[in-house]
Amino acid sequence: FRNVRWWNAPLDDPGLLAFDRFRKVDRRIMDALWLRPLDVVNVLQARAYTGDGRLVVGIGDRFGPAGGRYELEVVDGVGHCRPVDAEPDVELGVEELGCLLLGGASAVALGRAGLVTGATAAVETLHDLFATRVAPHCPEVF
Repeated sequence: FRNVRWWNAPLDDPGLLAFDRFRKVDRRIMDALWLRPLDVVNVLQARAYTGDGRLVVGIGDRFGPAGGRYELEVVDGVGHCRPVDAEPDVELGVEELGCLLLGGASAVALGRAGLVTGATAAVETLHDLFATRVAPHCPEVF
């Protein structure tokens, strides 16, 4: 076949590597799912994590419900979260938190874009906590 077309393939689909000249593949990336957390404590406790660590995360939310400072401690891949008054190690908006929760964004890349702020080590810890082994994929169209 000279041309193959398909849509809605995962970002890390191994099929791309099966092509003889996979660098010639014309890929278009589109949003398929967007997440806006409202209950930060419960969503951070419900998610699985690949690493362990502890951070105070400042969440900005123009509309209010998710905004605040939260201590996230991950032990053996299980997150424990609670609101705190402590100074944040990292700060980000609720939109960026949504990206991290789905696993589709790198905290380090968001930091380079100025969307996550904090000391380099803290941003790297955030990155390590939210990293996923498989890229997120939404196969449903709704």
